[in-house]
Amino acid sequence: MENIELKSVRSADDINDLVDLMNTEEGIKEIFGNRIDRIMTSAYRFLIKYSEKIIGFINLVVEDNNKRFLFIDMGIKKEYRGKGIGTASIKKLKELLKENNIDTYVIGETKVTNKGGNQVIDNNGCLLMKFEDKNIYLLQNERAKEFIDDNSYDKLKEHFNKQYKKNKIVVK
Repeated sequence: MENIELKSVRSADDINDLVDLMNTEEGIKEIFGNRIDRIMTSAYRFLIKYSEKIIGFINLVVEDNNKRFLFIDMGIKKEYRGKGIGTASIKKLKELLKENNIDTYVIGETKVTNKGGNQVIDNNGCLLMKFEDKNIYLLQNERAKEFIDDNSYDKLKEHFNKQYKKNKIVVK
């Protein structure tokens, strides 16, 4: 798809645009609203631009200081979904990772019921596992064998088990 650009978030205006998307856009705010932690723990942040308009974002987040993986957060304004923009954005992201020799694994996590999100990531990566009500993907499908051979698959399972246990703790 032409006219798609990933703009690195660097300025205060860019951060404001990113926060605004995460907190106000229908279908995005339900997942990412008030999640400034996802911005603060991002190794890389991009605004998705289509024909010069900001229509979405991608954050590559480090969770638990686990630098082996970057977890992708992605949101696209509702009126731009289903047009191939998510797929084009992920392809651009993968190109940027290669160009900049970033060899960290990029992991996508979607709800099993999120048909659009699963389709976008499934077109651009490979399903690694299902965990609870989530599908877990490796975006660099060309690195799937390496991912399994270097024990990253087991490390990722450990990560999700640890995250799940954290979420189960209830403080009274």
